[in-house]
Amino acid sequence: FIADLYIQRYKGFYEETKQGIKLHPDMRINHCSIHGHYIFNHKRYSHRASFGLAEKQVRSAGSWLAGAQAYLMNLQSDEPLRKSVHNRSRSYHVGVNGGYAHTWVLGRWWNIGTMFTAGVVLGQERFSGGGSSSTSFVVYPTVAPRLSCTYDRNNWALGFSFIGNMIFMAHDDK
Repeated sequence: FIADLYIQRYKGFYEETKQGIKLHPDMRINHCSIHGHYIFNHKRYSHRASFGLAEKQVRSAGSWLAGAQAYLMNLQSDEPLRKSVHNRSRSYHVGVNGGYAHTWVLGRWWNIGTMFTAGVVLGQERFSGGGSSSTSFVVYPTVAPRLSCTYDRNNWALGFSFIGNMIFMAHDDK
């Protein structure tokens, strides 16, 4: 089983316009998500070998994955967001995903790991501020690619990992 928790906090953004760059130093986003995946071939495939450096995989192997995910996002600004009068957004999303993970063992010390999941989330978005509010129910796709390359000796290891966590959201400018 794989479990991931992401917590992201950003403050200060910019927007490229025809007139130049417009700064939004007051805008902030708080994002939290949790993901869980079941590894069907957990006896032969080790996710911890490729992405945690906690085990050693001695033979190439892969596994299908099935999982679930949940997201919470808050966005706030002193100015209205986009072309609306709202300056706050709060969204909740839950969904399912599936994918495949594989580790290629290259000789005695090297391995390359990949993992790709795709899914769909259902959610609720609420925009407020400026004396009004609106709520909508939405469906969005998600994608989570991963890649790792590790050099794993008997008592030490060195690795590189890329982990992506993307939810594709669309908003009306109403």
